[in-house]
Order: sequence, then structure tokens, then C-alpha cells
Amino acid sequence: LSEVGVDDVLVQLFIADGAGNPTGAVLDSAFTAGGGYYRFDNLAAGNQRIQTMIRRWAQADIKSEVVR
Repeated sequence: LSEVGVDDVLVQLFIADGAGNPTGAVLDSAFTAGGGYYRFDNLAAGNQRIQTMIRRWAQADIKSEVVR
């Protein structure tokens, strides 16, 4: 891929339910840096979902994906 990463994007981590939807409170969060990189350490086994929000836009662009 030749996509350019974006810095200063909020990435939130949730537990995912059986359908892949985020459940409960945010487990952890991070802002992307160094060309769009982020990292969550010491994750428990299971399905998690991340949700991203770009702060610099007038209206936040929210996207999410299941991380296995």
C-alpha cells in the first residue's frame, strides 16, 4: 500500500460482542503519531474493536473495525 498515515487521530479500543460491535467503556485509547502509527500492549485474547476519530475536522469522521 502507498497510503500516507495520518497523525493526531484518536484510536479507541473496545471489547467486541459476537457481531463485532463495540461494547462497554473504552478499554484504552491512543493518538496516532509518526505517520499514523498507534499501539496497544498487553491485550487479552479475544475480539476487540477499534474506533477512530479525526479531531482536526469540523465534524469527527468515525470509523471502526474488528481486531482479532
